[in-house]
Amino acid sequence: MKKVKNTFFANKILSFALVLVIVFVVGAVVNAAVDGRIFQNIENYYEAQEEKQMGGTTADDINIGGNLAVTGTTALTGAVTMSGSFGSGFMTRSGTALASSTVNSAETLSAANLISYNHITYTPNVAAMSLTLPASSTLATLIPNTGDMITKTINNATSTAGITVTLVAGAGENIATSSVNNLVINPGKAGLLTFLRKANSDIQIFLQNGY
Repeated sequence: MKKVKNTFFANKILSFALVLVIVFVVGAVVNAAVDGRIFQNIENYYEAQEEKQMGGTTADDINIGGNLAVTGTTALTGAVTMSGSFGSGFMTRSGTALASSTVNSAETLSAANLISYNHITYTPNVAAMSLTLPASSTLATLIPNTGDMITKTINNATSTAGITVTLVAGAGENIATSSVNNLVINPGKAGLLTFLRKANSDIQIFLQNGY
């Protein structure tokens, strides 16, 4: 009888121990799952915060391997280089203009003015004048690379008949027009000049006159 009781108690203790083991294992699995979700949620949170904190100011280089979508107004300072195709529904260049008058019959447009201003207005106050464009070597910051292009306008602001502005190519430049007379900008008219950097570092200028 004593042996039966001992066996009975031994079985009870073993069953209790098994229950404790099962409870411990189940609890550990549940805790691991909960901890995993917590850590995943924390990781997701910080990743979301990093995505939200792309704005601001940084001096670091940033490389983006995928697509970049920018919403709102974006200001870019300094040179911007793009390769591949570029599509723009609407783009506006900054509106910079220079007005100048002269009593001289010949003037030379400085490289600084051509680089800084998109629209240049000249008013000859006395007589017709010639305007020599800056040499190609001085426009390295404007169109530095082969194939680079930029457009500028030059306006003859006088209203006096016969007082014209004749454009003269600078050193290392050639002005292409439909005729020789198209180098002359008449009173109240403007010329649209497209500057193209050639492979030999010279600049080809295409002039559309009479606007």
